[in-house]
Amino acid sequence: MNGQTFNTGSAALSLKNWVVTVKKRRRGIYVKDFFYILGDEERENELLDLVKNKNFDYITLFDLNDLWLQEIAMERFDSQEDVAEHLAQFISKAKNSFGVLEIGAAGQTNAFFDKVLNFNNESNAKFDFLTLEFEYWLSDTSDFSAFESVLIHMRNIADSNSLKVEVYIGFPASDTEALRIAELADRIFNSFLYNGRKFSLSICQKSSVFVWDTQ
Repeated sequence: MNGQTFNTGSAALSLKNWVVTVKKRRRGIYVKDFFYILGDEERENELLDLVKNKNFDYITLFDLNDLWLQEIAMERFDSQEDVAEHLAQFISKAKNSFGVLEIGAAGQTNAFFDKVLNFNNESNAKFDFLTLEFEYWLSDTSDFSAFESVLIHMRNIADSNSLKVEVYIGFPASDTEALRIAELADRIFNSFLYNGRKFSLSICQKSSVFVWDTQ
């Protein structure tokens, strides 16, 4: 659709120069506490069996920073080389044996995404996307400038290394913020913060809020 306008409740967003395409629905899963899964073959396979059986085709991994902090990682691994080897093996196994198409890394600092890039540069098994998990809207000062700065850094990394940029958002303060995020991200995930799994699923299914594929 070209030149369409969507009403956001406060103002209309003009998409005059945008092209909105309809693509096959993707199914992704966010994995928390991955630090305690990596390197444990039984837990890894339990996770990947779930991914395959529920038809998820991409995975976003949290808690990776713990794996790259020496003092924490040494609780479970012998060295950073050991961490990198197990991580590469997991990515390869997920893609080659369990139908996973993409794997991403979620974080909130420039330093974290630099570590993701370093891993990709040194490994044959690579991350496919960077996900920003930075809840700036919860700050008293609504620190969008810090959020934007990290997103720009991610965009620069992605453009130079064939990666995608994703961002999780809750409550942007203005249409200007929402449009700026859309300019920098490939995919945008809105949030549904409700108590109760069934109720949250019902809200998601009935809501008009959607994942924006900005490309």
